[in-house]
Amino acid sequence: ETQKQTLQARDESIKKLLEMLQNKGVGGGATKFPASLSEFEGLGGVGGSTTMSRELQFKLLESENVIKHYECLITNRDEELNLTKKELKSTNETLKMLQKELEKAYERNQASEHGPGSGYNIYTNSTLTAILETKEARISTLEKEVDLLEKELARIREFCHLNSALGGASFPGVSSALGGHFDLDRSNSPPVHDFSGNLMMSSFGGGGAGFNYEQFR
Repeated sequence: ETQKQTLQARDESIKKLLEMLQNKGVGGGATKFPASLSEFEGLGGVGGSTTMSRELQFKLLESENVIKHYECLITNRDEELNLTKKELKSTNETLKMLQKELEKAYERNQASEHGPGSGYNIYTNSTLTAILETKEARISTLEKEVDLLEKELARIREFCHLNSALGGASFPGVSSALGGHFDLDRSNSPPVHDFSGNLMMSSFGGGGAGFNYEQFR
């Protein structure tokens, strides 16, 4: 009797999930499950054959593994997001410092425009201006990365919540249809996060962080 009640509750959860998937256009190729408890019993469920019971146990284990996988993904993305935010903060602080240095260099250049050190001051101004432009471009890239990482985390959490709401139900084809949205191209590794505040030109090269987010657009 307890097993029947459990299966009946699972049956209701499965119906709700299938309705949600059909509304989103997913599940066209998904495996068809029993629409009711009576249909389940007709397939050899309770008291008939242990095949269906073993299959459900296998699907439950598979679903738990999927949930653990996405929980791990969430943890990793949270760490990446925190690192990116720290780098963005450090970059903003460095940019402010560079702006102050540029203002001081400009004042020195104006004071000794025709003096012996004018050539050095012009070179310093040019270098600082180039660094500022590089840092501004880097800030723009980091802001986009933060936004994309936050959206990705939201998608992963939504899928995990949906999977957990079913109490472990698993559907072949559904995980791949939804999970495909969360894959990242790791062919290019992200850059090392450097918070040293080094003002040398070579420390600001490297462009973007190496992520490929085209599939999220």
